Amino acid sequence: MTVNVTCTECDGAPPCGACTAAAQSIAAAGFTVHHSSRYAALRAAASGTYGFDACIVPIGKGERAVADAAAIVLALKRVALVLDDGAARPDGIPAHFAIVEKTAYEHGSLPTGWLTDVEPIRAMDDTATRSVGEPLSIASDDQLRATRRVKTLANVQRERLAAIDGAPAALDMMAMLSDEVGWARASGLGFGLVLFHLGGLAERAAGGNADAATLVAIAALRSSARRGDVIAYKNDDFVVLLPEADAAGAMIAARRAAGTLAAGVPGLPAAPRKAKGLGAWSAGVAACPADGYSREALIARATADLRPLDRWVRDR
Repeated sequence: MTVNVTCTECDGAPPCGACTAAAQSIAAAGFTVHHSSRYAALRAAASGTYGFDACIVPIGKGERAVADAAAIVLALKRVALVLDDGAARPDGIPAHFAIVEKTAYEHGSLPTGWLTDVEPIRAMDDTATRSVGEPLSIASDDQLRATRRVKTLANVQRERLAAIDGAPAALDMMAMLSDEVGWARASGLGFGLVLFHLGGLAERAAGGNADAATLVAIAALRSSARRGDVIAYKNDDFVVLLPEADAAGAMIAARRAAGTLAAGVPGLPAAPRKAKGLGAWSAGVAACPADGYSREALIARATADLRPLDRWVRDR
């Protein structure tokens, strides 16, 4: 059996001290270890592509939503929840879930009886995961709220893991779109997006420092976004992913961020006033599933909707 050790601090490359200690306990008991981020595990489980029979999930203070979501998407797995110091013991989780104290997890004394003592209650066909793309079955409003909350927490965690030395996270646009579509298919919760095309940003960056200009643009968009929104980019294109927003919500976000960029941002060149086409600074919106369930369809729709920033500002 392979045990997926998930973490909020590392992605297993290389594993942090706590993950290393947990791996030693698991390996000593005769099991194989696979490291990943907690975000990646929950994302895969929600989309029906999680391939491991056992999972260790850290739960921090104020993260009851993570425990709730794990109970939903990992209900057919062997799971150990590692409680952070001061984290309340969650109730309403499956009976076969183990509760592990953080000190045992971090100091190489992780109990492993939960891997063999209690068998998860499986579906009648004895499958442990849903088919890829099959929507998550939500049984109650509480579970739906938990899924929504963990998605927000996951977005924040994803950006934190991708950030370098406190700089804004530079996430790949197409990879993030694929990820968001996967969440939408799994949960049934759609999303909106705003595509910003900042034509010539790299070439016009102060001192020719395109990477610095990219990070400044990401920070500017982040300042206009909600907690849980995701900012990603590719070349001169930037996307703001808006969980659970429709096209109308995406338009509000587009106007707000367009105003920030059009007003001028220290560290960015001034928005070109008369440029057209690929040389212009513009924004367009799309929504999933209304405009499609693929990243290509969504980008195509947002591209067709591109309008100069000053048009968005004027239409507010």
